[in-house]
Amino acid sequence: RLLIPASAGVPIRPPSDLIFEFAGHTFGQVWSVSAIAPVGTDKTSVEALVRSTISAQEAVFERIQANSEIQRFNAAPTGFWALSDSLWGLLDATMDMGDETDGAVDPTLGGLLDLWADDRQPDAEALERAGPLTGWQGLRMNRPAQAALQPGGLTLDFEPVIAGHLVDAISDRLSQSGATAHRVQVGPVVRGVGVRPDAQPWWAPVPGSGVAPLSPIVVALVDQSLAWVDRRDGGRILDGRNLGPLNHELVVVSVLDRSAFRAQALARALMVMGPFDGAIYAEALGVTAHFLTEGPRGPEERVSPALTAQIDAPTAHSA
Repeated sequence: RLLIPASAGVPIRPPSDLIFEFAGHTFGQVWSVSAIAPVGTDKTSVEALVRSTISAQEAVFERIQANSEIQRFNAAPTGFWALSDSLWGLLDATMDMGDETDGAVDPTLGGLLDLWADDRQPDAEALERAGPLTGWQGLRMNRPAQAALQPGGLTLDFEPVIAGHLVDAISDRLSQSGATAHRVQVGPVVRGVGVRPDAQPWWAPVPGSGVAPLSPIVVALVDQSLAWVDRRDGGRILDGRNLGPLNHELVVVSVLDRSAFRAQALARALMVMGPFDGAIYAEALGVTAHFLTEGPRGPEERVSPALTAQIDAPTAHSA
């Protein structure tokens, strides 16, 4: 099954026929880039641009990096603290997603994630202490001063959106440099811009699709981003609204959007909402989403109406 985004127009010709490829690790995830730069462009300069973009983001958002800006804020004493344009911009955007999803996306869950880090149920007292320091609606922001309040012990963490944010940042830098055809992936988020030298799009499979007798879904990433959340990959996803892990049958959610940040944020939000509320939300907002549940009857694939409208054949249940 092929998914051709409705917004995909006629892409421009790639600037050359040579694809430069790079890869590495960041934020605990694998990243990879395939870039088609203008004729005469040095591969080393393209790689340096990509790596410098990643390093700049790590200096702001990497919680385990000594003296990163987010680490300094998380360790700061009580008070309002001015934030850089980078940290403020992502915090503001993530807070907006918190508003849109009623807290299913929340940048204030760092302390709660730390409590669950050893995969054991935290004691009741620890959860009680974490409660007042958790919840996007309680974070105070001073917009004229571009500052956020550290009440003492609040731990920001952008894990639900950082891969998408980084993909967008790298993609923007590549486009600005003239590499107007490229594929960028960081962990569970991939974005394709333009087309390959053979005029083929950057294809990407939708994780969790292809439950028998259905065939897998493959997406043409023409100026589009695909993000997914797969609970089978390990790691704990928390719902800040009840200070605990998820308790439903939804195991994989994938979302297609022009913005990699928004695609990842929506995929996380739909996963937190669960198979029923998530499907209702996706339909109401026109989100292009794919769901895989695993219940007593086995795996079941469902898709949102927005996805059904763009696929080659309506062969899945509409969510």
